[in-house]
Formats: sequence, C-alpha cells, structure tokens
Amino acid sequence: MILDQLKVNLQTRHIPVQVLSITAPLHEHIGKAYGVFAQQDKPSSREEIEEIINQMKEYVEKPNKHLLALIGDDIKKQQTLELIGNGDIHVTAASSLEDGLTTLLSGDPDCLLLDGSLPDKAALRILKNLTTEPHLQRLPVVLQGPMELTAQEKAEFDQMSKQLTIKEVTSNERLFGETALFLHRASTAIPDVKHSLLREMYTPNRALAGKKMLIVDDDIRNIFALTSLLENYGVEVLSKDNGKGAIELLKRTPEVDIVLKDMMMPEYDGYETMREIRSYAEFKNLPIIALTAKAMKGDRQKCIEAGACDYIAKPVNKEQLLSALRVWTCC
Repeated sequence: MILDQLKVNLQTRHIPVQVLSITAPLHEHIGKAYGVFAQQDKPSSREEIEEIINQMKEYVEKPNKHLLALIGDDIKKQQTLELIGNGDIHVTAASSLEDGLTTLLSGDPDCLLLDGSLPDKAALRILKNLTTEPHLQRLPVVLQGPMELTAQEKAEFDQMSKQLTIKEVTSNERLFGETALFLHRASTAIPDVKHSLLREMYTPNRALAGKKMLIVDDDIRNIFALTSLLENYGVEVLSKDNGKGAIELLKRTPEVDIVLKDMMMPEYDGYETMREIRSYAEFKNLPIIALTAKAMKGDRQKCIEAGACDYIAKPVNKEQLLSALRVWTCC
C-alpha cells in the first residue's frame, strides 16, 4: 500500500522508487504500472543494493530527463510536444522508424512516447526491437492511441507487454500524466497551467471507475455494505455467497478485474476456493484479496500461499480497502 500512497500523491509521485520483492508476476506488473524506477528480486547482495543506489543517485542528479517522441504526423507532433515540453525535459522528436531506432540505440532516453498510428506497423516493430536489446527492456513506453493489429500481432503485443513497461493512452490528460510519471517530474517543475491535468488524473479513486469486482461472502450484510461503498466509486459489483458458485461465475465472466474473498465460509472455504481458481490458467494472475474476521498470526502467509495477492482483516478499513483495490487494478 505504501507504493500506492506515494504514487497517487502529487507531492511524492515523482520520487523514484526501487522495489525489492520476491519474484511474482502480479507484483512485477504492479510495479511497472506505478512507474517504479526498478525492481530487484530478493534476496539481494550488498553489492546489488549499492549498484541500485548508485543508479538511482545518477538518475536523480541528471539536470534534464530525456524523452524520445516518435510521432509521424507533424501537426500531432507539434501539439504533443507543446503539451509535454518544459525546461526540465529534453525532448527528441523522430518521425520515422529509422530515426527512432538510431536515437534508441545511441541517445539513452529515459522514456519513449510512441505513436500507435505510425504507418507500416512501425510502432510494433519498435517494440520488438526493445525486447531484443537488454539495456532497453527497462525503458518505459507510453503508447499514444491504438495500433491496428491482426490477431497474431495482438498476441505478439500481449507477450511483449509482459517483458516491457507499456502504458496505452487515448487522451492528452493521460499522455501528460503517464510521461510525467515515468520521467519522475516533480509537480513543482510543471507549469501551473498544466497542474489541472495532473490533479484530475491523480484523483485517487477515479481509477476504480468501470472496474468489475466479484465479492464472495456468505453474509449478505457484508456484501451489501461493500457494494454500497464501491458503487459510489463506479465499481461494478458481482457477488456470490459460496466458493463453487463464485468459480462458476468467473468461468462465465472472464472480464472480472478482482475478487474480494471471505476466508471463513462453510463447506468450501476461502483456501479451497482460491486454490481451485488458481488451477485455471486464465485465472493465474487474477488479483484476489483475502478477507478474514479472525486474524491470527500466520494467516497472511497462509492466504498468500493459497493464492491471494493481498490480505485485509475485518472489520474492513475503508481507506485500506480502496488503496488495495487501486494497487491491484491500476493496470
């Protein structure tokens, strides 16, 4: 939750964060979405920690961050550069695949802004090049507008998204906000006229609107209370009062974004339910938050081992719950 609190606060969102964690696809995905500086698996040696600190120090001390913008249309390019530009950012604009690749390989950019509508699938080809260059795989990418892809190309793009940090944006607000996040731009370095873009984007619970959640609890009072709370933030809530019914609903509704699972249930308890959910390949990375009314020492670890990605004790604290939902649905 600390990462969430740092990255939704305009006063701290620009601070580079290095994450040390046990390897887990869900945790790595969250880190990328929140624009962490880098992630390091545990256990880490003293030498690795020192190298990380030196890299962060070198990055923070850079007088100007470097953004490479690969945009084909001249008018769109000019509008985009005016939106982003300021004295704290050095922008290199490229119009072709060749120019973009040359700058990528020699210019050491800190962030890539990529126009998805470039001709000849240039955006997809650029991303493929990033995956083949180890020193570029950490480069964050803001993808402006959708790419027109075949089914096979979409599958390739989805696979590349697991290797790279890619944020797709469709509005100027998101474009400005995501480039600012990845370039670690302090709000004090951004002109006042553009602060409204960030304030609107970083209204903390705005990101929950449109998310679909499944609540699994045998107490209708809990379901009603959580539903009433979450619907205020635009969350679509589904519910089931037993584990088997929840699994069947998930099979029929694969677009569920997150599951909130009560652990203390009769017959088919939370542990059994989560283990079965994780047995299906399509639900391997589905975020599941465990809820328990009788918090005991070791419960959190037991929940994680059974398949939960997070754990909240009852009675549920509103802010803790909302923070957890932002963390696990932010991407």
